[in-house]
Amino acid sequence: DVDLGLKAPRRIRAIEYMPGDRRIVRAAVFKIRETGQWIGSWTPWYGFMELPSGAAFQLPAGSHVLAEIHYQRVNERIIDRGTLGLFFADKPAPNTMSDLVLGAKELGTANRFHGETKLIADLHAVALHLDVKAKSVEISARQPDGSTDVLLFAKDFPQDWPTPYVFKEPVLLRRGTVLSVTAYGGPVKLTVSRY
Repeated sequence: DVDLGLKAPRRIRAIEYMPGDRRIVRAAVFKIRETGQWIGSWTPWYGFMELPSGAAFQLPAGSHVLAEIHYQRVNERIIDRGTLGLFFADKPAPNTMSDLVLGAKELGTANRFHGETKLIADLHAVALHLDVKAKSVEISARQPDGSTDVLLFAKDFPQDWPTPYVFKEPVLLRRGTVLSVTAYGGPVKLTVSRY
C-alpha cells in the first residue's frame, strides 16, 4: 500500500516498476485502492507501460497504490525493496482510462466458461485472472457487421506468470460490438483497460 500524498486529483500517463531483487520477483500488479482500478503490471519482459497519446488514469486526491507482488520460492531470507515510478500528465488528457471487469460463467458443456458485454471503447490492455484449472482462453470482438476479430488466444500459460496483454495500438470497438471471453478448463475474470 503506497500513499501517494496527493492533495488534489492527478492524472498519470505511464507507470514503471523496478524490483529490488529480480531473481525472486515473478510479477507485480498495481491498482488504485480507492477505486480498485488496474493501472499496470510488471513482468520480467514488460516493466514500463505508457498509455496512448491523449489518455490518462485519474488518481483521486488522497489515493493509494496497491501493489500485489508475486515471488518465487527461495531457500534464503531476502528483502525486496522495489521502486514504483508514476509519470504524471503535464496537461489534461481528453480520455480517462476506466476498467470493465467481465467474468466468464460456466456453460452447459463441461469445463467451458463464457462471458460477454456490448461496449463502445478503445481497448488498451487486458489483464486475465485465471483459475488454476484453466487450459486456454480466447478474447474476441464480434463487430456489428457480423465479422469477428480474435484479440487474444492463449493456452498452456504458466500460472505463476500473470501477464497483462497490452495492444500495440488501441483496438476500437464500435457501437454494437460484442466483446466476449471464453475459457476452457476453469473460470476466468477479464479486466479490460479502456477509454
